[in-house]
Amino acid sequence: TGFEHVFEQAMPVNSWGKHFVVTSTYPCLGLQSDLVKFTALQDETTVQMSYGTRRTYQLNSGESASFWMDLTEQPCAYLESDKPMAVYLYNHSHKSNNSGSNYGDPSMVWISPVEQNLEEVTFSTFQTGYDSGDTIVRHFVNIVCRSDAQALLLDGVDIVDALEPVSAAPEYAYVRVDTLRHGAHNIVCRGGFTAHVYDVGKNKGYAYTVGSSA
Repeated sequence: TGFEHVFEQAMPVNSWGKHFVVTSTYPCLGLQSDLVKFTALQDETTVQMSYGTRRTYQLNSGESASFWMDLTEQPCAYLESDKPMAVYLYNHSHKSNNSGSNYGDPSMVWISPVEQNLEEVTFSTFQTGYDSGDTIVRHFVNIVCRSDAQALLLDGVDIVDALEPVSAAPEYAYVRVDTLRHGAHNIVCRGGFTAHVYDVGKNKGYAYTVGSSA
């Protein structure tokens, strides 16, 4: 038996894409890896996955493939396909050997293709928990934009200097922000961006995409 379930609403196929920068969960509380899964829309789809080494996949309609991402050594991957596909990131929970507590909850987040980018979005974090002290108090957001972006504003503060290059696709850069507090937040990048927000708390966790242009 369990207390919770994991679900993610399927996105319409017109929002699927061909180019994806996937960024992993911020390394914290002993977390070690994420699972990335991608699914083809049409038969004879060729996918090039660049993560450490370059690998090619051949998928038919409805078929999927997956790989594991390290949170520290290689926190970013680039996927490119010749036909539309969907990409998801799976977060995992972790049991601390010291305290015996569980951190995070399994969650799945839709990764927006870079061609479905936004220029501005307002999103909110989730505050959950019980009197046992499981309340989430620390939130994260991963943002992907073009490496030549002139400004990347998070709640009015320019964080463009914090961007790190995507080695397999130098035209893109990313940042994982670990300092969000509970409440509403705003991202602005006139060159376009994609992002997802999440948290890893004691016995709690969530993840969701901040939006898509289609």
